[in-house]
Order: sequence, then structure tokens, then C-alpha cells
Amino acid sequence: MKLVLSDTTFNKIKDRFPERHKILELIFKRTGKKFVANYPDILNDEVSNRLGKDCIDELFLSAEYITKRQWMSYYYQLKEVLSLPISKTRSILEIGPGRGIFSAIANLYGYKIYTLDILSDNNPDIVGDVKNLPFRESIFDIVGCCEVLEHLPYNFFEIALKNISYIVRNYVLISLPYQSNYFRFQFELNLVDRYIRKFNFNFFKFCPFRCFLNDIDEKQFLHREDKYNPHYWEIGRKGYPERKIIQILEKNNLKVIKKFRPFENPYHIFILCEKSER
Repeated sequence: MKLVLSDTTFNKIKDRFPERHKILELIFKRTGKKFVANYPDILNDEVSNRLGKDCIDELFLSAEYITKRQWMSYYYQLKEVLSLPISKTRSILEIGPGRGIFSAIANLYGYKIYTLDILSDNNPDIVGDVKNLPFRESIFDIVGCCEVLEHLPYNFFEIALKNISYIVRNYVLISLPYQSNYFRFQFELNLVDRYIRKFNFNFFKFCPFRCFLNDIDEKQFLHREDKYNPHYWEIGRKGYPERKIIQILEKNNLKVIKKFRPFENPYHIFILCEKSER
């Protein structure tokens, strides 16, 4: 993972923290009109101590890490929650809130939302581990767990789902990375004329397809350089087909009622489940 800053933003941060010029220039390298740093380099104990928490927070809040694709994933998280009956979604637990974007927006819609994260630095309401959730049975109406479970070794996946199923009353929304070949096509026509009614036409198509090229070696995938934020597995990789994930969900009383990969970000698959009777 990399942090990317525009030239203007990088210089503003240097002006705000003049005593940290040298360390900022050491870890950020110019690439064209951008300044780029590796995520692990910033979290290195020696570097993070020299930068200070205030400067690190400023870097992450200012970085171009939240891309258009990622924003679309937040949009679909909110869209799916809003599509459900409000009487069945009043209380939400978000596991892995990150920078708190979803919870901040959901609060505007009047939901009672709680956040849980294993890292206290993310300022969750509850510091806890999805492998051992500290809640009683059926306490939350809906649990959201988006782009989190792939950060656990796969042998903990079913344990996490079992725990989520135990604490949820109605719905579970998860998203996971999905590796596949695909092409996307979008066509938009907008006609505006004073003599005819305004006419809009949109068509988009997302098509996954098989490829004769070999996937990367699984051992390489499990030993990635970004050891501070690894994906231990992804749907579509060898050994992790979509049907296997769906079977594990349903085995743990989570009936899949909707699944899709957004046109704007096919790398993520969203799976909406309803809690089923035992």
C-alpha cells in the first residue's frame, strides 16, 4: 500500500511541520507531480516516532489513498443498508471502521451505529477482535464487515462468520476482494433540444472472463511485502472460489439474498445476508 500526496499538499504539510522536513523528504519520493511513500515505511517505529502522531494523522487525512473506486464502495455500503427496512436496521455494528467514513455518513441518517476494531488507534467504540466478539447473542440488527476478513488467515474466516452470526439479529453485509479478469463498457447518451423532451440513456456492462494466463504463485501472494496490511486470501484465487465462500456463509445461518460486484469497482464483491433460523 502506498500513500500519495500532490505536490501542493506535500509542501503544505512540510510548512505546517517545519521541524520534520528532513524525515518527510526521506520517506516520500517524487514520482512525476506526486509524492509517494510506502505504508510500512511510515509505520516503522523509528520513523513514526520522528514524525509524531499529529503529522501521521495529517498525512493519512490528506493522502490520495481514498480513490474514486473506494468512495464507490462506501456508496454501496450505505445504499444496501438504506434499502433494508428501517425497523430491522436501527442498530448497526461496523467491524473495521478504518477512517470512520461509513459510520460518519450513516449517523446522518439517524442509525445507531457502533464500531469495533482491533486497533485502538482507529478510535472505535469497542476495541475487540472479530475472532472473539465481546457481545451477547442477537444484540445488533445488522453487522457490516467490509474489506476486513481477507486480512485474517483463511482458517479464521469461518470462526469470524460464526461469531458475527451469533451477535446479529437480522442482516449481515460483507465485502471481499475478488480477483478476476474482466472488461467494462459504458455508453451514455444525453439529448437536450428545445423542441423535444430531454432524453437520457445509460448502458453499462461488466463481464468477467477466463484467461489463459497463469495467476501469480500462491506463496508469493501469502508473503507480500505490505506485511502491515496483508491480504491472506481473495475470492477468485486458487482454493477460494466464490461458491466455497457462499457455502460457508449459509452453513453459519447467513442466507445470501443479494450479491454483486459494482461496475465502478469490480475488485470488491458485496454479499448481503439475512439471518436464518437454526
